[in-house]
Amino acid sequence: MLQEVSFHPGDRRRIKKQLQKLGPDYWCTMEMSHRKRTDEGRQDMDHSDRNWRVGWVFAVVTYLHKDVFKQPIRLEWKGTYTQRELSHMLQGRVLWLWAPMQSGPPMLIVNIHQAGAGHAELHLRVWLALQAMRAKYPDAKGIIDGDFNANVNGARVGYSKSNDTQMRMVDEQLLSFVRAVKGQLVSPHAPSRIEESSHKAARLDHVIGLDVEFTRDTGSVAWVGSPYQDHARVSYSVKIGRPREKSADPIAADEVSRRFSLFNNGKASATSSTPPSSSRRGKF
Repeated sequence: MLQEVSFHPGDRRRIKKQLQKLGPDYWCTMEMSHRKRTDEGRQDMDHSDRNWRVGWVFAVVTYLHKDVFKQPIRLEWKGTYTQRELSHMLQGRVLWLWAPMQSGPPMLIVNIHQAGAGHAELHLRVWLALQAMRAKYPDAKGIIDGDFNANVNGARVGYSKSNDTQMRMVDEQLLSFVRAVKGQLVSPHAPSRIEESSHKAARLDHVIGLDVEFTRDTGSVAWVGSPYQDHARVSYSVKIGRPREKSADPIAADEVSRRFSLFNNGKASATSSTPPSSSRRGKF
């Protein structure tokens, strides 16, 4: 899964095709923002490739392996909340999928880029909306993964003492949500977000399992990609079943079962045996 993928609004179709080409064996589903954002004093509506004054589009992207999942279905997640109440969280920040499996019951796959820690009330609304969605499918297995913008299972480093109350609030809201949905929270083994200029560090990129089995207690952190990225790629290992077999050869079939992967949050990969790596967040 990827969060905060950003690109020029005139390139929506091209970027979607590029993302699909990156993983032809995966279902690639994207939730994009539709508004145009810019820091410029004026906004030019010409969407030519050379007009970079137009605001960027932001998105979250989920990859699901076709050997494990059938084509996923996007679900509306905001429930009774209005657009005003959920604000920018409805702009390419949450993707909720109903994912039928090749073998076995469907799963819930949620990719979230939670609001910044300075928006505790918005955090709470998002968690309550997701909690209500979970209540609609109480027996379904699932994975909720992404940048939660909340730190647990390790101390924050370098954050101002004046922000302690706000930080603790969003951290506790995450833990309350995990308890409410009866999930299992797994966090990275080291800080997944580092701001070198201020020496801040925190574990913000987690995964919540809903009746699934984790084969590792923590996520592994890898600082790959652009040097400008302030979030690492975090990989998690989740047992979700076996892929459909394409060969009658038992040796070849076993090799497939060890290789298949689920892109489980920009950071994560979930496998039946040996987890391959996946990419985290990026900017085009």
